[in-house]
Amino acid sequence: MKENLDLVDVWRIFNPDDKRYTWRQRRPIVQCGLDFFLVSQSILGNITLADICPGYKTDHSMITLDLSLHANHRGPGFVKLSTSFLTDIEYVNLIKSVIKDVQDEYVEDGTVTPALL
Repeated sequence: MKENLDLVDVWRIFNPDDKRYTWRQRRPIVQCGLDFFLVSQSILGNITLADICPGYKTDHSMITLDLSLHANHRGPGFVKLSTSFLTDIEYVNLIKSVIKDVQDEYVEDGTVTPALL
């Protein structure tokens, strides 16, 4: 059974009449729109800009997207947390160890705020 992912080419949605290419060859001159950025319809409303920019050391251009992470109105939401794993002492100790290791790794890094640590 084939699943419909409802994907769209976001650059084409934002630029329906533009003729721009993402791949080019110099000799003979050939240009094509080979590359695209597919997104689902559900996040299309979070994209504020789609652009094609020159690539670095490649014959392909890059497609860039600007996303608005706060475009959706926040509702009451829901969180389901199964706390059963918190009774597993081995798991709890592993998590504590990972947190400690990360703190130790970044304690001397001036770019990380103390609040985050």
